[in-house]
Amino acid sequence: MEGQQREITKMKPVTRVVSLFVSPKALMENIREYPAVLVPLIICALLAFAGLPLTNKLVDIQQRTFSNISIERYGVDYFNYTPFDEDGDLAQTISAVTQITTVAMLLISYPLNAFFSALGLFIITKIARGTCKLGQYFSMYTHVFIISALGGLLASFLMVTFDTILDSTSLAAVFMPLGDQSMPVFNILSSVTVFNVWITALTVIGVKAVNGFSTVRASVVCITGFVISVAIAVASLSATFIMYDFMSKV
Repeated sequence: MEGQQREITKMKPVTRVVSLFVSPKALMENIREYPAVLVPLIICALLAFAGLPLTNKLVDIQQRTFSNISIERYGVDYFNYTPFDEDGDLAQTISAVTQITTVAMLLISYPLNAFFSALGLFIITKIARGTCKLGQYFSMYTHVFIISALGGLLASFLMVTFDTILDSTSLAAVFMPLGDQSMPVFNILSSVTVFNVWITALTVIGVKAVNGFSTVRASVVCITGFVISVAIAVASLSATFIMYDFMSKV
């Protein structure tokens, strides 16, 4: 095993990206020895910026949808943030701040998500007595999040095209196409997308390669992490309406 590890040479950036799709096992074994992060983070940022026009349109669709839900649910529109003077200085200032905030979030979202995803999986793996290092998992997630960025582009394109917040790549599109984000079950199904399942499968390969785990043991670790991430996503999506439900009762 040690001899095989010494024979592994560092992959070039292009080879790493190609291997993500055609030879993920070789990529994960390379990450075990050479946990690079810069190139995949740059690719994720570029893909995010490419989808910025879609993101702006999607924000409008989401706000309109949430406004409709709020009016139907509470009789009040809690999501109408449009200034009264739409052509005045206040509107222009809010628009500029929104654009700056969006760009800033695009720059930091993937590194932050990769770090916290890596940290969570690192903790779970250590409980399972793995030998991984945090940097290895951070590198793994920066690579697999290229798929997340591509999936986000496709999902955003479909949402904007069909003028909906329904993710066509998720289970919600199959089982609750008429649902909305005020429904916890809809949020659970929305969190289970084709791309998230793909990423989880890749992390199983990564955890197995880094720690020398069996497929079953690596799957248990990664599925546990996936369930926790879904729970966090659902709690985040549902929190707003839970708060407004409480306020309306009070």
